[in-house]
Amino acid sequence: MIFKSIIHTCQQLEKNFEDIPTDRQITLHKLSLYMAKQLETTGITKVITICTHNSRRSHFAQIWLALGASYYGINGVQAFSGGTAVTAFNLNAVRALKNVGFSIYCHNKEVENPVYWVKWQEDGLGLKAFSKLYDDAATNPINDFAAVLVCNDADSACPVVLNANFRVLLPFDDPKAFDLSPLKNREYQKRCLQIGREMLFVLKEVKNI
Repeated sequence: MIFKSIIHTCQQLEKNFEDIPTDRQITLHKLSLYMAKQLETTGITKVITICTHNSRRSHFAQIWLALGASYYGINGVQAFSGGTAVTAFNLNAVRALKNVGFSIYCHNKEVENPVYWVKWQEDGLGLKAFSKLYDDAATNPINDFAAVLVCNDADSACPVVLNANFRVLLPFDDPKAFDLSPLKNREYQKRCLQIGREMLFVLKEVKNI
């Protein structure tokens, strides 16, 4: 059972699908079509969300994709994330996800790149989140996946994502710009919800195709 707070957030985000700009809806629809086709032909669709450091936006997108699959009851969706460099899952991003209802646990906060477990329902293991390269074969798929570039820097660094059979640029503004600002919490929350809305839009279309 998905947490009630998460269900409420998803319901609110669904009400604002029409606020997604038309050009972005077109891009999101292309991702939905790819995912639906993969599910139809193989029963599995794999998506890697990629940003520069795998610390903020790519984690948001991965987690919302995984949650969206649960929310809409879509089996076979496998969500991954990675970066063009390794840092750590940013604490401000972690806080933003907690604020919308995700349960997040970390058992090794003292290391440079901690491992977090992110949950949105009582049953199930949840999702393992930490910073890693997008082509890390130990954690991410090495073929037959969609690559979703969620920042322009990653797009420039990865003009070709090897072994991806679908690649799409879907940039979001980086909340890192507000790390030293009193608007920090507001802007991280805003980006988290924006990405959540668009990933839910993708999954709802997958459900309806």
